[in-house]
Amino acid sequence: MKTLNQYFFAIFCLILILGCKKENNPTPTDRTLPQGFIVYDDFNIFNSVIIQSNGEIVISGAFQEERGLGLLKLNTELNEIWSRSYFDINFLTSGKVEKQKNDGLIITGILNLRPSIASLNKDGEEQWVYRNLETTGLIDEFYAIQTMDNGILAVGSVADSGFSAIVFKYNNIGEEQWREFYNGENFSLEGFNPIELNNGDIIIPSSKLVPPQKSLAFLRINSEGEKLWVRDTEIQISLSTFCPHKTIKTVDNNLLSALNTPRDDFSLSSPLKVIIAKTELNGWTAWTKEISIGRTNTATSILELTTGEIMLLGSLSEENENLKVVLIKMDSQGNEIWRQTYSTEQDFRGRDLIETTEGFLIVGALSDIDDVFNSTATILKVDKEGNPL
Repeated sequence: MKTLNQYFFAIFCLILILGCKKENNPTPTDRTLPQGFIVYDDFNIFNSVIIQSNGEIVISGAFQEERGLGLLKLNTELNEIWSRSYFDINFLTSGKVEKQKNDGLIITGILNLRPSIASLNKDGEEQWVYRNLETTGLIDEFYAIQTMDNGILAVGSVADSGFSAIVFKYNNIGEEQWREFYNGENFSLEGFNPIELNNGDIIIPSSKLVPPQKSLAFLRINSEGEKLWVRDTEIQISLSTFCPHKTIKTVDNNLLSALNTPRDDFSLSSPLKVIIAKTELNGWTAWTKEISIGRTNTATSILELTTGEIMLLGSLSEENENLKVVLIKMDSQGNEIWRQTYSTEQDFRGRDLIETTEGFLIVGALSDIDDVFNSTATILKVDKEGNPL
């Protein structure tokens, strides 16, 4: 009997380890909302979104009850295919999903200041997973990509005496190949979303921290983790760890960053600034463009279209108003073409943006004022001109 009990206990543990299906699948709520909104009450917030080769969509978020990282897969009509729960996360905005080849997935999150990472197949089933990786302390952002050798490269920032960018490299079966810490000669570095170049080198958008200022920097390493160079810029960015910058590789083989910059006088009446920066692969700045959004505003996602035009997603609020989402279309030089704002009776936070055949999907959350911990995940569908569908 003891052996039989052990057998059933082992099966139970295996089910827990694998991405288990939610019993109560997230379903759209029946609350009254403006056109284009779909709300999922079982999720607290949607953080990132990807589109697979067949047009199906996978969104990362945090489940309401467990505060655990969850994935929701939708078909092209935005109807649910499956939802799964994975490891716990402390920071609701830390759970992310990225694409692998053959529509596989990578998920990352933060629990107790330590990162977790998993490689999944296209159905969200775990291939391998590391929970609570041993680090000396990590801030609330952790990023990962699949590399050309089918391995996975993960990047974060550890806090010890100052900050250091930390990079983990795994092979395709989850064996750690190496990990390295990086800093400048006389300054600390934070690491953000890595970008692989055609020769296998990695550029890591970074923050150079020399108190009391933080500025945009770039770290370049080779495929074995050897530091090639660090380039710092004069572009000051927000000191807040809740305002990370986002950098993408462009069709003309450069880098494009959306940056949140500090207020000029540190007063609430002074608007936060958002800067779009184009950077060459040698780390030198090609151009910058300042974007005025509102009294309090943050850039949360940037997307380049095949035409070279730029889409910027952000959040804004004016005095005594709810938080709104703003979507701005720009030409390839950062000049504004149009902008649209979206609001409800609650705060609306936009977290990520993806292009679809019809237009764009904005994923984020609705909540009462300044209550992100009791929010509800939402999708907003808009057409190519930003009009709600």
